[in-house]
Amino acid sequence: MKETLLTNSELANFTSQMALILQAGISPYEGISIMVEDSDNDKTKQFLSSIEELLNQGETLYTSLQHTNAFPAYALHMIQIGELSGRLEEVMGSLSIHYQRQYENNESIKSAVSYPLIFVVILVLITKVLPIFNQVFEQLGTSISGFSKTVLDIGKSFSTYSYIYIGILLLLLLCFVYFTKSEQGKMKFYDFLTKLRFTK
Repeated sequence: MKETLLTNSELANFTSQMALILQAGISPYEGISIMVEDSDNDKTKQFLSSIEELLNQGETLYTSLQHTNAFPAYALHMIQIGELSGRLEEVMGSLSIHYQRQYENNESIKSAVSYPLIFVVILVLITKVLPIFNQVFEQLGTSISGFSKTVLDIGKSFSTYSYIYIGILLLLLLCFVYFTKSEQGKMKFYDFLTKLRFTK
């Protein structure tokens, strides 16, 4: 049995495959069996085989997936509704779209966070590393000039107003934690990205 939840990417892939299988008129059991045969990863094959075994014993797809402890409550709830209403194919398609968007949104968040991190690295280089090189040059009887001198002056400015930049970085960090760790923050960021896509 899988101990950790599937990632959004894995959920999108699984539900997408199931939607195609059901659309082709293939039963969940036969579909899982096909996925087992096509899998070239031992862990994935073992994971799918555990689902196949429960389906073979007459369990519903919902119950079989629930036993893996790998699917989030939302996905399981929707799959259960799909089975009871006879609209499992539609539910799987909707779940595929939902988790694909979740995956893309998370990637967007990671990209957005990478910019402040790059800024931190550049800030350290300018304020800590470059002054050391300048001291070495001064000991040799010369000094940094041209573009390097301009960058060094910028670094001195950063050092003078470092508390402001530290405050900005802390604010960015708090925003990152809020939008990636809290459910309310995730929903707000997800809604923002969704609206942004529709306005393009």
